Amino acid sequence: MAGRRRNQAGAGCILERQSRRNGATYQIRWRVNGGPARYETIGADRKEAEQALALKLAEINRGTYRERRVARVSCSSSAATRRSPALRSSIFSAA
Repeated sequence: MAGRRRNQAGAGCILERQSRRNGATYQIRWRVNGGPARYETIGADRKEAEQALALKLAEINRGTYRERRVARVSCSSSAATRRSPALRSSIFSAA
């Protein structure tokens, strides 16, 4: 039984997922330094998925990869301002 190589900076694979609406879609999965698996759905073209995975692994191996995270503060404040004009004024007057 072959184990996972721990000294590898970036490792990844391409998965084919079946969808009722869209047929086959491709998903790439990768790990950074043996950490938790990250994934991204690419689309129906396998070559595009291969290119995306190669680009992602090249960024990891060069050391330029950065995770993209959405700031929750900006999402919650914009949702609150859409819901209630009174709440909008109280949010911005407190700041």
